Amino acid sequence: MRYTFLLPAYKKSFLDKAIRSILNQTYTDFKIIISDDCSPEDLYSVVKEFSDDTRLTYRRNEKNIGGTSLVAHWNMLLDLCDTDYFILASDDDLYLPHFLEEIDKLVEKYPTVDLFHSRAQCINGKDEIFKIDPLYKEYVTQLEYFEQLDYYNHIECIANYVFKTEVLKKKGGFVDFPLAWSSDTATCNIMAVNGVVNTSGVYFSFRMSGLNISSQPIENKEISRLKFKAFCEYDAFMSEILKNLKIGDSLLEKTTYDRVCKQHTRRMSGLIAWQSVNLSFIEFVSYLKRYKKKGYIDSLFIIVKKWLVSRLKR
Repeated sequence: MRYTFLLPAYKKSFLDKAIRSILNQTYTDFKIIISDDCSPEDLYSVVKEFSDDTRLTYRRNEKNIGGTSLVAHWNMLLDLCDTDYFILASDDDLYLPHFLEEIDKLVEKYPTVDLFHSRAQCINGKDEIFKIDPLYKEYVTQLEYFEQLDYYNHIECIANYVFKTEVLKKKGGFVDFPLAWSSDTATCNIMAVNGVVNTSGVYFSFRMSGLNISSQPIENKEISRLKFKAFCEYDAFMSEILKNLKIGDSLLEKTTYDRVCKQHTRRMSGLIAWQSVNLSFIEFVSYLKRYKKKGYIDSLFIIVKKWLVSRLKR
């Protein structure tokens, strides 16, 4: 057996659909480990409907892990995985029937690659499609992959990736940031050393229903401050990777590298500034000093104005 779907579960609403989409794969030689993260909902009542399928294993954590660290739960499941490749599934996303069949063709074609990516589409709670991934090159280098992350309409998630198990274990597992925010991107970035392979077709549906952390509004101050911390950690993490990336002598590669660095700066300066509005006064001043020096703040007036407005709304 080559593949395992690792599914950390907490929400019940779409779990039946998520499991069914995996079991309905046209490529059938895989297994699923469903890990109930001590959910207050009765997840087993959903899982037991599939108990006749020997590919499925259910377990339940004695204590909730994800409330403290989602990544700790991911890494616990990674430790349980004994197949060559794995997919970190979720309790609400959907896999189209040919997902694993198409991935397996690419795994056969590119045996030295450690990371495979399926194009995705975004769906809402009614399974309606409202966004579709661009079409990427089949094989991209690590540098080209970094550029791919900033393509127009790029859909950023983790459940549509297939990882080479032992490689990620040797790298120390999933990168851990607060709320697992950008942990998926950071982990994929370190797995892209040998390039990334993309499917041409769309074989995955990423659900944005308002029930996940991605959908929480910036007005949630506690979450906003944790996202700020995560963005800062990701920025430092990615800056180090870019600084140490080996670039060839061709004009194209040098130009691509310069563009990726500029895109990273532009993207992170905006994201960090976006979450800074809920910082305390001391935290905000520290942010201004640090990121103004780094060149991430073009207009102090605009940043300070947004922060002051957020104070007045309280």
